[in-house]
This record gives sequence, C-alpha cells and structure tokens, in this order.
Amino acid sequence: MAASQEPINGSDYVVEISTDGSTWTGLAFAENASLSRAKEEREVTNKYSGGYKELGRGGKKSWEMSSDGFTVYDDPDNRITPDTLHEYWEQDNHLWFRFTHQGANVGDYRYTGKGSVRTLDENSGTEDSVKYTIAIAGSGELNATEIT
Repeated sequence: MAASQEPINGSDYVVEISTDGSTWTGLAFAENASLSRAKEEREVTNKYSGGYKELGRGGKKSWEMSSDGFTVYDDPDNRITPDTLHEYWEQDNHLWFRFTHQGANVGDYRYTGKGSVRTLDENSGTEDSVKYTIAIAGSGELNATEIT
C-alpha cells in the first residue's frame, strides 16, 4: 500500500512511550496528540545591515509532544495511566517518545525521540470527566522514520 494520499484522520495519531526504545505503549483514553518543532533564529545583524535584522542559518532546534485524555487508573487495554505518568515525571528519566499513525501505510512517517515529562496536569470540572494533559520535552534529535 502506498503512502496516504488522502488527509489522515487525526484520531489515528497517538503519542506512545517506551522505556527501552523497542516496546511501545499508548496513553490511556487519549483524546488528542500533537508534535511541535521549533528552531531558534541565529541573529547576524551587523553594522552593514542598514538597520534591518538579519538571520543566519542554523540555530538550536527543539521539539515537544503532548497529549491529553480521560483519567482512569486501571485501563482495560493496559495503556499508560496518569499514575504511571506521575512516576515518569517524578523519576525525571529520559524515555523514548513516539508520535505515530496507527494503521499507517507504507511511505507514511512516524517521529521518535528521547525526552522527559515536562508537565503533567489533571483537571476536573463540575459534573465533567477528569482529564489529564502531558507535555514532553525532547532531548536531542527527533527522528523521522518512513514506515516500510
């Protein structure tokens, strides 16, 4: 099957976590997932720039993943629950994170890198389901891998 030729359904993308880089587990009752990439500008403005800001090539790159979902503490599909996310946050270890398309076609991409839990929030509204939100700060390179 060829790479996706139609817009991919957002429900198919998830954030997964691995402690060893080979066994991946999704987040319990996840509702949203996102991947952000940023690059700092490297300014090279000088006396000959005529008063205009000039930017050079290069600069630091960074990435972040985030997800949110409904809080449960015993997921029937053995996905990662907020209590385990709390342990990851507390331990402050670098883990593997992956932004991936479930049921992807050959030629689609997934993005993988090491990082740590930057923030973990749980929110509860009156007569509403409790939800968690996690933000992952990347450490080092974010790898784009074509699915074969």
